[in-house]
Amino acid sequence: MCLINSHFMKRLICLFAFILSAVTINAQVLPEEIPFDSKFSFVIDSDINLNSKMSRAKSWIAKTFGDYKSVLQFEDPDNHRIIIKGVSKLDTKLNFNTGGRNDISAQYTITFDFKEDKYRIAFDNVKIHEIKTLYKGGMVHETDWSPSFLYDRRETSYYTDKLSHRLDSLNTIEGRPNREMKKIEKEKKQIQKELETELISLKKKKTEADHDGKLYRNTLSSIINGAISAISTTDDF
Repeated sequence: MCLINSHFMKRLICLFAFILSAVTINAQVLPEEIPFDSKFSFVIDSDINLNSKMSRAKSWIAKTFGDYKSVLQFEDPDNHRIIIKGVSKLDTKLNFNTGGRNDISAQYTITFDFKEDKYRIAFDNVKIHEIKTLYKGGMVHETDWSPSFLYDRRETSYYTDKLSHRLDSLNTIEGRPNREMKKIEKEKKQIQKELETELISLKKKKTEADHDGKLYRNTLSSIINGAISAISTTDDF
């Protein structure tokens, strides 16, 4: 009976080990887990040989960014650390009014730190880089902004708030002479018109922000998951 139980326990332990290994290998970072911050990191459990993890990371970097040396910023084999600088294209928006376009990309630094039982993928200096061509073959304007701007653009603008407060104030006015009330009504109509225009513009900005934010999160999520898959796989064939 003891032999049977011992055999059963061994099989059970192997089954749990397989399940645990599968969870680690298939670990995925969902797009919604990517913050709109300039700095964040993920730690992944992995008992694969330390040097193998680092070697696989270098191979993934070369395949993902085209040339390992061109993106390498720092490599410390003794402390098992690699730092690279990467760029991922997000979108190209055409401006049919000017004949120009906006090219948007995510720029970042990735630090890989490896230990015997885990490794960390840390993003730093993350920024959104926009190259705006005003017209074909013409002036180029470059801008950098924090990823948080993708979220901030969803917020109500200061001017919209100002118009709303002024309109609320005018709506409380009563009992004034007819001539004064006509001026107030005229101003209210003008404010309402401006407010409607601003709200339409704000809605458009929010839609663009949602679109850009989704691209940003999906892109970085794909980058991280690609690295995890390459480093954590157990298939050495």
